[in-house]
Amino acid sequence: MRLELPRDGLNAEAQYNEIKAAILRQDLPNILGQEQKRGFPKEYTLLMKQRGSEARRKLSTLSPAFFKIGTELSPTTFTFVSGANWAQVAEAAEYAIGVFKRHAPFRTGRYINSLLVQGQGRGISQRGIKTATQKFTEKDRLYIRPAVIYSASLEAGHFTGYYKNAKRGGILYHVAKEVNAKYGAKVACRMVYTVMEGDKGEIRAAPVLEFGVAGAFASNSTRPGKNRRRRARKAAAGRRG
Repeated sequence: MRLELPRDGLNAEAQYNEIKAAILRQDLPNILGQEQKRGFPKEYTLLMKQRGSEARRKLSTLSPAFFKIGTELSPTTFTFVSGANWAQVAEAAEYAIGVFKRHAPFRTGRYINSLLVQGQGRGISQRGIKTATQKFTEKDRLYIRPAVIYSASLEAGHFTGYYKNAKRGGILYHVAKEVNAKYGAKVACRMVYTVMEGDKGEIRAAPVLEFGVAGAFASNSTRPGKNRRRRARKAAAGRRG
């Protein structure tokens, strides 16, 4: 058998771009159209996950030039979600609490026993999450956080490996990853740092688990120590300048 290539050679890049264009302009619209004929809502959110990072996108504005197909181990995925399924979110939140309790330090008990659940501007009992979220809407958020003022320091300590048996990343960061691995795009979950009031009127950023319905936001957590490393890089750049 003899294989002859075209005289002009093979333009692999052009073929790759044609494949990406076909995915965005033909495959995805066709799949979406078929599902909408079966009852999938006209209003939806599109989540695009690429290189482990998730983002909310619009199908009409996606460009073949600005995404990669990915690899077998880390493919680029497109997920269409619609509707507010708070029962699923409540289940994920309860799962997150269980993971937190298995990995939180417990020598004094202050950290593990300080866990608070909040939503719609009020506190919610850990056992009452399913009942409380029954009236939540797509715009609502559920928050879970340890209330001790040293939670950010503890989160960063686990990141640096200061504590024995520390996870790769902080405690809440690990919990968010576990939730994302179990529920995928069915639930929006991320760890973020948000400002809270501490003892003696101190205002400090603390790690918080944020939950929402599928598509409410991209499930990208803030890695512990990230801001500190950014400040160090800026300071070093300033010294070099």
